This record gives sequence, structure tokens and C-alpha cells, in this order.
Amino acid sequence: MNKAYVGSPSQRQRALPRKHLMAIAVATLTSAGAMAFEVDTDSDLKVRWDNSIKYTSAWRTGSADMSVANQNGAQPNTDFGDLNFSSGQQINDRFDLLSELDVSYHNFGLRISGDAWNDSVYTKGKAG
Repeated sequence: MNKAYVGSPSQRQRALPRKHLMAIAVATLTSAGAMAFEVDTDSDLKVRWDNSIKYTSAWRTGSADMSVANQNGAQPNTDFGDLNFSSGQQINDRFDLLSELDVSYHNFGLRISGDAWNDSVYTKGKAG
């Protein structure tokens, strides 16, 4: 399998497969970013709907650092994040959506916003 190295070979870091690097490049170049939609009301009423879409992906490049894990005995909040992933394993595969609706009339306004996200690395094999 073709692999591309992160850092110099002398650092002996595990290589990421080329297909992962290609996926990162394509996602970066084709990301939509923010999208906005404004309603023309022909009055003092203004309506605007904004949406931001984001995708994030990351891989662990090194081994677990034992000076971080188990510093003062078992630390579930620190140890689980550091010890659950081995070198070269994907640690983040997240999709985010932020949506905002703004309505204004003269000096009054209303904003409704909501966000949603999913990180499939952490939801694999879980019900619901």
C-alpha cells in the first residue's frame, strides 16, 4: 500500500495511507463553508437564514504518552482519551451543522439558532 509519511522518517512515526491524505485534501478543497439565504419582503421586515457546515477528520500520529496517562492513578477523563487510540488510528470523524434564523422589524429582532453534530468514531457500534 502506498503511504505518505508525517514528519521525517527518522522520527519513526506511523504513516497515514494515501487514500486518507487524499480524502483530507478533497474535503478541504470542496468544503462549502457558510451558506446564507435572505428573504426579500419589500418592507421593513428582514429575514435571514444562515447555515454553516463543517467536516473534521484527524488521526493519531504517535503512541500514548504514559507521562499524561496514569499521572496520579486512574484518571478516566484523561486516560480514556489517551489510551483508546493507537498510532495511525482515526480519532475524529466529525460532521457539524450550525443554523441561524434572524428576523428583524425596525428596532426589534429575534434570533433562533441550533446546532447538530456527529462524530462516527465515537458512535460506531452504539444503538440510537
